[in-house]
Amino acid sequence: MATSTKKNMLSTPGGNERAASTIKGIVRLESVVLLLGQHSKNIDFKKYPSSEEALIGFDKFKALLIKHSKYDGDFFIEMPSGNLLRKTLIMVLEPITKPSEGIIIRDTWDNIVDFLQVSGEDNRQIVIKALKSAAEIKTPSAKSLPNWEELGIS
Repeated sequence: MATSTKKNMLSTPGGNERAASTIKGIVRLESVVLLLGQHSKNIDFKKYPSSEEALIGFDKFKALLIKHSKYDGDFFIEMPSGNLLRKTLIMVLEPITKPSEGIIIRDTWDNIVDFLQVSGEDNRQIVIKALKSAAEIKTPSAKSLPNWEELGIS
């Protein structure tokens, strides 16, 4: 279970103690929760018995991570999938149409950080524009970060 221990130290889903500042992203893939660190490397991993349990663990840790994260210019941006990525991980937005429709997100080192399944060219452009705008923000607020429901993307 994800809990807070010492100031700014978190007990991760995988059972490790880690400073919130070292976590660059949290990604859920079916029944697995991954934490990403520097250079998009996997720094924590937990496989849950079901995707429902993974979603519960993911949501709890995500809320804890947001609570303990400092907005020092490298804040988290929530993806339409619910995954969180620090803005410095979002360096390339690559629209694709085959074999799936969506957007590949890559970091500075060209590692794939996330894939957003987004159908339709108009919707892909909405997501790309929203992510570009969010990445240019210096100090985030609820009004400045993408609200995917308002944009019609979910």
